[in-house]
Amino acid sequence: MKLYLTSIPIELRVKIKDFLHQSKINNTYLPSYKKKGPLPNLWLIGFTLVFILLLFVIHKWVLFYWLVSIGAILTFFIFNQSQSYYYWKQFGKDSVFFDSKYFVSIQNKFVNFLPLSSFKYSDIILSENGKDYLIRFHFDSISILQTIKNNNRERILKFQNALENYAQTVKQTNSHFDLNSTMSFSLAQKLSFYKNPILFSLFFTIVLFLWLPSRIDTNAFNNAKNLKTATSFRNYLAEDNNTIYRDEAREEINIIYDKYISKYSNVTYSSSPGAEAFVETLKYLRDKNIFNTSLQFVSNSLLNDFYSEQEEYKIIPVTHSFTDEKNNSRENAVFQTIQSSFGKIFPADIFSISDKIDNTFPKFEVNYIYKNNAESLYFQVKEENLPDTKRTWYYGIEIEWRFRIYLPNKNNAIYEFNLNSFPAHQFDSESFSPDAVYSNMAISAFHDFKNEFYEQFLKE
Repeated sequence: MKLYLTSIPIELRVKIKDFLHQSKINNTYLPSYKKKGPLPNLWLIGFTLVFILLLFVIHKWVLFYWLVSIGAILTFFIFNQSQSYYYWKQFGKDSVFFDSKYFVSIQNKFVNFLPLSSFKYSDIILSENGKDYLIRFHFDSISILQTIKNNNRERILKFQNALENYAQTVKQTNSHFDLNSTMSFSLAQKLSFYKNPILFSLFFTIVLFLWLPSRIDTNAFNNAKNLKTATSFRNYLAEDNNTIYRDEAREEINIIYDKYISKYSNVTYSSSPGAEAFVETLKYLRDKNIFNTSLQFVSNSLLNDFYSEQEEYKIIPVTHSFTDEKNNSRENAVFQTIQSSFGKIFPADIFSISDKIDNTFPKFEVNYIYKNNAESLYFQVKEENLPDTKRTWYYGIEIEWRFRIYLPNKNNAIYEFNLNSFPAHQFDSESFSPDAVYSNMAISAFHDFKNEFYEQFLKE
């Protein structure tokens, strides 16, 4: 019967220890010259090292139960392997011994139980290194090898003689033992070997379950501190299980905001007329722990093609060049430019302009009214020598701008400016199609607004 040291029940361990004790008294114990205990499982060592590393770097709560479960399994196998090595030492390490019934061989992680009645003979052969010897014990179904030193030959001979005498006595008395019946154990007895590993695994699981939350929390906060961005601290706060450093995380976010507020208001753009209102907006974002503001365009058209129906003059209609689609395109161009400009000053998680309307966001509202300029009609320079009736005329366009900043906690705007964009006396156009001419007028007006916006808030 060949068993692993890791599967020996309590009753059998007691028998082995009794065999060992009696054999030493009766000089029927023979230790091996080369003792090789149960080797550690390299895969188990590797998994354990990775597991320990994860314990000190994990900052994701989604892995919590996985790590607790893996820790319980690893602990069981580690203790079980350690227990195997402990019993190997307790059973006399690599050795052979016998009594009047059984021959026992301890080799590495295996225990061999053989009925003495099945012993046939033993012999000694030279080992491969040419210095040591191997003693072979032959049984009906197996041969046991044991390494010995040459200077122990006398002890070996005594052991061989005693073994042969015991075996001969057993055979003469017809004493045969059925190992399967003598050493059969119930499932409960077999599982008894795993009692200590299970208990230790359970204990470690409880310790891990209690300790790991604080480790994850600490790692998550340290990870946020290493990144040191508002987003990293918000991610820490977004996880409800992170409870230890919530006040510190909020304070870190405020520090980051204050850093950029100070840079904006005291150094870079302190001369901007709207700097004070913009700082108030930044402080609102800081205190509410948000970073989005809304930029909303509200347009109103007062354009009229009231001269276009005159037959005497050729005046190109203007209204079809200011559709909602074309206005949205111009608005988007301004939006992208302003967003890009602020992006060079503030990280996106500190201040970001969005086109989404949200009542919890500060709002930048741009109202603009576009209408005919009553005092201007335009013609091509090349037609300046032509009479008025021969020229192609274009309406002049002016836009009235009204800009407001609103905070959700205040009814009135905290800052505003107004601007009128008038058509230039002369401008260039890549073509003289109505869309090209009127689009250039509109683009010029939108540039006026953009420049005024920079003057109000981004003046260096």
